[in-house]
Amino acid sequence: LFASAEAQMALISDLLDISRMEGGNRRLVSAPFEPKLVLKELTEMIRVTAAKKRIAFASDWNALAGLRVLGDERAFRQIITNLLGNAVKFTDHGGVELRSRATVDGSRAHLVVEVVDTGRGIPPDALPRIFERFYQVDGSLTRGIEGTGLGLAISQNLARMMGGRIEV
Repeated sequence: LFASAEAQMALISDLLDISRMEGGNRRLVSAPFEPKLVLKELTEMIRVTAAKKRIAFASDWNALAGLRVLGDERAFRQIITNLLGNAVKFTDHGGVELRSRATVDGSRAHLVVEVVDTGRGIPPDALPRIFERFYQVDGSLTRGIEGTGLGLAISQNLARMMGGRIEV
């Protein structure tokens, strides 16, 4: 019952997020934050989920030590949570790795966060559609993995709003 309620809340939250973005009502907050601290916190959270699935999880966020950026920490957290969550969700053997680095040019920082996994992969013909709302690579009723098909669409929209992008 509790898991069902959590799934319902996640769906409602995703639907509200995508609706706000498409309606132009999702505003970014610009405040200082440390990306390393966000990644460290998410690492601890995802490590538990990976351990339950008996897959390896490694992370390297040390290149971001001491870096403070001006941006929307909540949006950054949401993007990384979605990417890590998908990687763990679709990996049954092997593991997931989080890598990060930054370059600073004057007053601008360029963050690169990579999520690498040994999961089932995405067929080449599905790649053009993975950032579409409600699209799921395996949309069959027997796929055995829950999800709404909104996480990547939300993440891509947030990344673009912050002047970034997500690449596969």
